[in-house]
Amino acid sequence: FTRSQQQHFIKNIVNQKRFTSFSFLWKNGKIPKPQPKLSSSPPIYHNTYTINDEFSWMQQRSKELDKYLSDETKYLEWWEGKQKIGISNFVKELKDRIPQTQNTISEKNKNYIYYSKRKEHSDGWVICRKKVNNKNEIIEDEEIIMDPDIESAGFNYFNLGSCSVSDDEKFALLTVELHGNDEFELRVKCLKTKKTIDKVEGIFFAQWCSDGSIIYAKFDQRHKPNKVYRHVVGDDQSKDQLLFEEFDPSSIVYVSRTKDGMFGVISSISRSSTETRLIRGNDPTAKPIIVQSRQKNISYTIEHSQGFLYKMTDEDNSPDFKVLRAEFKGNDNLEWTEFVPEEKGARIESYDFFEEYVVVQKRKLCIPLIQVINISNKESHFINIGSQPFSFENGANQDYYSKTYRFSMSSVVRSNEVYDYNFEKRTLTLVHKDKIFGAPIFYPSQFIWKQEFSESKDGTKVPISIAHHAECELNSKNPTLIMGYGAYGTPTSVSFDSNLLSLLQRKWIISFAHVRGGGDNGTNWYKSATKSGKHLSIDDFISCVELLHKLNYTSPQYTCAMGGSAGALLVGSASTQRPELFSGIILKAPFLDMINSMMDTNHPLTNFEFDEWGNPIEEKKIFEAMLEYCPYHHLSKMTNTDIPNYLLSCAIDDPRVPSWHAIKFVSRLRRILANTNNHNKTILLRLLDGGGHYVGGQYGNLSENAIFYQFLSKCVE
Repeated sequence: FTRSQQQHFIKNIVNQKRFTSFSFLWKNGKIPKPQPKLSSSPPIYHNTYTINDEFSWMQQRSKELDKYLSDETKYLEWWEGKQKIGISNFVKELKDRIPQTQNTISEKNKNYIYYSKRKEHSDGWVICRKKVNNKNEIIEDEEIIMDPDIESAGFNYFNLGSCSVSDDEKFALLTVELHGNDEFELRVKCLKTKKTIDKVEGIFFAQWCSDGSIIYAKFDQRHKPNKVYRHVVGDDQSKDQLLFEEFDPSSIVYVSRTKDGMFGVISSISRSSTETRLIRGNDPTAKPIIVQSRQKNISYTIEHSQGFLYKMTDEDNSPDFKVLRAEFKGNDNLEWTEFVPEEKGARIESYDFFEEYVVVQKRKLCIPLIQVINISNKESHFINIGSQPFSFENGANQDYYSKTYRFSMSSVVRSNEVYDYNFEKRTLTLVHKDKIFGAPIFYPSQFIWKQEFSESKDGTKVPISIAHHAECELNSKNPTLIMGYGAYGTPTSVSFDSNLLSLLQRKWIISFAHVRGGGDNGTNWYKSATKSGKHLSIDDFISCVELLHKLNYTSPQYTCAMGGSAGALLVGSASTQRPELFSGIILKAPFLDMINSMMDTNHPLTNFEFDEWGNPIEEKKIFEAMLEYCPYHHLSKMTNTDIPNYLLSCAIDDPRVPSWHAIKFVSRLRRILANTNNHNKTILLRLLDGGGHYVGGQYGNLSENAIFYQFLSKCVE
């Protein structure tokens, strides 16, 4: 029974029309809470541990699973029916904040300015361009490159992965996801005729070469990108040339391109190593040149500018990365010298090359730092963009010869702002600020945005970012939502989200825990909470919750938490270890059963994830650590009645985290509550048909958030 068959099976259950026949129960009392069947076939691990997983059967197809998921869906419909007024009010409120039409600020590249626009009532962006002369004056009418309504015709799901224009500006390369499974279809459009002239299926990444051909990474039968091909537009896919194949099960491949267009780049990456090959853009059939063979615990990325290769790397004990450069002579004989030294605690996240300057983005104590370096004399300075935590994002910056650098920034209480920075004048110009619609009117001055520090179990100071209405009193009675992620070295996003205004304007405290395992404070901050150190992330999150209580922002009966994917592991672990701290928990696309996932090497991501979570198959120490913090298995230790309310949401087609993570967790929760006198807790499971690992589009997020916010509101009543 394959994974895809299981997903198809569950999808059929969700789509069964008989569910609607239970709507009469919305008005006539309760329906029974689902009661999952138990089974007992405990496996033995490391010749020592016997773990009873009474819901392991849910990972396989059966009539019992059909019945149980039917019951869960009926129960969710009953609850949503009871909350119909509240959900509808949130839907209207969130929808009113969405502008009917919207345009992005244009950016110039070669002979065109490019921008996107959103049509009325549309959930996607239309990508457009206009031709300009040397004075940047528009000389031709608007030309549509990609219209999502056209590209998605005939499909229930659509996600644009990338859109790029060929060097001769005549063709567009699109990658589109049509099934929510991380597999993309490559499409080539003729911009003159507006017709799709070529397609390649089952790809991961794709990139133009300067000769007009395309390189792309393709999935193998286990859904792992491991091969790179060259495709000539118009040729049958069977004629594509294999350029590289990756055999290491812990590595995946992707393709990119240096900004100056000189080279295509094939990167073979794991969580702890990199091996990169260069393809000459004007001769992609030539044998790729290896920049540096992979070495354990050495990662790097490559750029090229004016005859030099640049390497952002953590080699030579530089965990927060440095930038080296070497003159490229057409082979792998490279002599590297330091260009940007490492700064401890300020991890380099990216670099962006222009003809005369390079922009280096760092992060330290949650604050993005933007360093500008003159390539010719190495003189550098930082752009002054503030000292409070904020979200930072590079603009497209496609024009290699530009004298300005575009970026955007926002925070939870500051709507998105787009800036242009002039390298020569060192001036910063605000070119756009998002307008917020809806009622009540959003005034940033009405809200407070600050940072506090909790003390974790081992004494580490953990940043926590807090937003709230200025009229909130610190009386321990404020409804509070705390969020976190804490994995893969990913910084905690504190970007503006107009949906959160519905909570902020209702005097909610919104907070973000910048725990270890994330990328907010250097590489050591990240690495310390991987593998057997993962418990540190959870300790940090719990300490942030306790700080909110200690400082009288809130108290347990008003405290809710939310996390998605690996963030759901964080929040799920905290809530099962310290359930008395919370009233409500939302887990999205949740990664909850570490033991069963990481012991399953048939899943295409398992080997790739060993460097993050550790290998419980070969290392008993890792297995024991996982067993301590794994949310699903920790549930069996919960005997008290302080269990919070839970809402779990997952997509049936999720290729990264199978839906049985959420299904089993909810099932075990129901069994525990059935054995206590605490029958008033709300436990909900949302099974989404389509969407993959993420809910797509502003309208999709709108309906989901309306349900989430109504659930949270009920939790703190």
